[in-house]
This record gives sequence, structure tokens and C-alpha cells, in this order.
Amino acid sequence: MTSDTTANDNESRSVRLKKIRFRAWHRGTCEMDMLLGRFVDTKLDSLSEEELETFEVILEIPDQDLYKMLVDNAPVPAPVAGPLMNDLIELSQHFPRQ
Repeated sequence: MTSDTTANDNESRSVRLKKIRFRAWHRGTCEMDMLLGRFVDTKLDSLSEEELETFEVILEIPDQDLYKMLVDNAPVPAPVAGPLMNDLIELSQHFPRQ
């Protein structure tokens, strides 16, 4: 890999992370903004490529459904089940409920 390719890959990842961060903080409900926003602020930069792909799938889940998975123990679909979702569920346990 050349230095130009590496620079493009780093820039591409940087843009991707900015988009993910924005989407996490601008969901549609305050609760999901806070849950996902806090998560990306603490974990996003350290996620692997596979984890980023999973998180992008999680971002496609409607707020109401995702909230039920994170807070109300609703079943988690196989494509997003795993350590990343477990981390989100753990974070949600420390989130103040209204």
C-alpha cells in the first residue's frame, strides 16, 4: 500500500466516523440521541471495521425498536446481536429513565 492509499483510507475512515457520529447524535428522540451519542463519544474511534459495519446496521433500526432492545430487553436480531450490542445494552442500564 502506498502512502497516498494510506492517506485516502485514513481520510475515508475519518469521514465515515464523522457521519456515524452525526447520525448517532441526531436520531429523532432525545433518549436515543443520548444513548447512542454517549456511546460513539467513548467508543467510536476504537471500533474495528467489522464493528463499524455492525454499528451502521444498528443505526438503521427505528428508534422505538432499538430503545426496546436496549432498555426493555426486547429480542435482538441476529445481524446486530453480539458484543457491540451488549455494550450498548450495558450503557443503557446506567441511563436515567423518564
